[in-house]
Amino acid sequence: MSKYEPPTYEFPTPEDEFPELVGPCTLQEVAEYMGISRERVRQIEEGALNKIRRKLNDYPQEKQKLRWYMEYLEAQRELMKEDL
Repeated sequence: MSKYEPPTYEFPTPEDEFPELVGPCTLQEVAEYMGISRERVRQIEEGALNKIRRKLNDYPQEKQKLRWYMEYLEAQRELMKEDL
């Protein structure tokens, strides 16, 4: 029997998903690109961050894998706030 090897994860970054939006973007830029309101972009972002936070609490063994991604998202969010 072979040893169990945990799966490796690759999380998409906004740059991977939306190559047209180069670098950190403001909520307004994302909203214009997607054709929705700035407030709706903020709501979607907040919902996604809450899901990740819940996963961190529900699955402590995954915490290390997701922590760097949360830090990345939080840093991007701070950059967006500075642009406003």
